[in-house]
Amino acid sequence: MVQRFNVRRGRAAAPYRDNIAEIKTVTQSRLYPALKTAGLTLPDNDYPNTLRNDGFCLEEIPDFCGLLPCAYDAGVPVFALCDNELNATGIVQDNMIAKRAQIHTQLTNVADTLQDLMS
Repeated sequence: MVQRFNVRRGRAAAPYRDNIAEIKTVTQSRLYPALKTAGLTLPDNDYPNTLRNDGFCLEEIPDFCGLLPCAYDAGVPVFALCDNELNATGIVQDNMIAKRAQIHTQLTNVADTLQDLMS
């Protein structure tokens, strides 16, 4: 997973895009082959094409936008924060609720992918 990058116009901000692409390239061209040689991967056909074509990146999770301190204070994961634990109101709270839902969906997708790989 690639995480904690800023988003501009619906995608990773310019300074992060090259880094994300490099991480995916290195994972696909160096890390995965090394793990495969060591016998630490599943058979190639067990990986969905989308995962292989995306450099084995399970998900790109952007910056949590203020949710992390709230989660730390509440002692729960970011996606498990209750509305009253956000310590915000109005549009700020609305944005935090939307971000929390986005992160929950993304992590659920990761869990589903991993579960599919293991079955």
